[in-house]
Amino acid sequence: MKILANALALLCIIGCLRGGKAVAQQGWFSQTNPPYSDVFAVTHLDPNTAVAVDSLGRILRSTSGGGGWEIQYDGQIPLYGVYSAGNPPTAVGDLGTILRSSDRGVTWTPQDSGTTAALIGVFFLDRYNGTAVGESGTILHTTDAGATWIPQDSGTLDNLFGVSFMDERNGIAVGDSGTILRTTDGGATWATQDSGTGEHLQAVSFLDQNVAVVVGDRRTVLRTTDGGDTWTFQYNPILANFYGLSFFDHNTGLAVGCIASAERDCQNRGYILRTGDGGITWDTDPWFLGVITLNLYAISFVEANTAIVVGQEETFLRSWPQWQRAYIPRVSLNAVAFWNAEIGLAGGFGPLGDTIMRPTDGQRSYSRIRPDWGMCWRPCPSTEYERPAPRRPMVRSIRRPA
Repeated sequence: MKILANALALLCIIGCLRGGKAVAQQGWFSQTNPPYSDVFAVTHLDPNTAVAVDSLGRILRSTSGGGGWEIQYDGQIPLYGVYSAGNPPTAVGDLGTILRSSDRGVTWTPQDSGTTAALIGVFFLDRYNGTAVGESGTILHTTDAGATWIPQDSGTLDNLFGVSFMDERNGIAVGDSGTILRTTDGGATWATQDSGTGEHLQAVSFLDQNVAVVVGDRRTVLRTTDGGDTWTFQYNPILANFYGLSFFDHNTGLAVGCIASAERDCQNRGYILRTGDGGITWDTDPWFLGVITLNLYAISFVEANTAIVVGQEETFLRSWPQWQRAYIPRVSLNAVAFWNAEIGLAGGFGPLGDTIMRPTDGQRSYSRIRPDWGMCWRPCPSTEYERPAPRRPMVRSIRRPA
């Protein structure tokens, strides 16, 4: 405690005398927050627990129903998809990355995918049976919870973005250029369906054995009532790209994306579409239109009136229909002081208020300060005050891998 008190006193003195100015010296290296990421996918484990993945290769976890998020894993390889729906969560990403958690998203274990293709979408029917899809028509299937992943012949080289199964035999995958693939034998064979469009299709969801909904670019919403044999367009009043789709039950669903140009370019305006009749008719969510100027990429229903939406530049929204923002902890540091060559503290503020940070071994207790010469920093408990959120740079995101 004496070390802590002295370090805090030094921190205060330095901040007051220098007015928060930083002095650059030879041998000093900047250690800052990472850039704002794009959050590509989200799924829920139960009403309180959810996980999301982002373009920096991080897995984020919430235990407050999406109200607050913490970084749980950082593999530094972009992650594009994650799925749980009550089963152990599995995440997929670039270079054939597959990660699975057996402790509700606290720790993550890599699995051997046998490919270096980017994996973009993943779906698990139950604890053991899952399918991942991705770059150049890649389809992988597991029947043993990911211990082994077996490649399946998709019959296409188009990128695949979404996949969904109704049961162990019947599944649909969607992707570039209007691609819809259907299997009736658990993926042993996949047949191309006539989607009636050349637009990129991004997500698919089964409502029952016969009814499924697909969303994609330039206001594309498709629906089938015969298990995927035929598809019909559903009217959407706004020109938008849709990247995420989630249904709470047979009737209630939401699609998320961005207002788009005629050339498919997102206009940095998020958009949410809703249905109350199983995807037959769709309307703009009146609580949302114009609320946020960032693109949205994925959605997951938690309960009837609670959904989590994620998107560009660490966008987190929750509690449909009255949306609220949530954040990953992030701070702006104003002053720093070291007690000796190894132990130091830094102070500043973040979205939730005043923040103290120190080198740590992952614990949140001052009694576990670890000397590491400032290489690793994490928040310490501090009195919370209302502060404005940090300003975010406007960086355009790319949903699909190059």
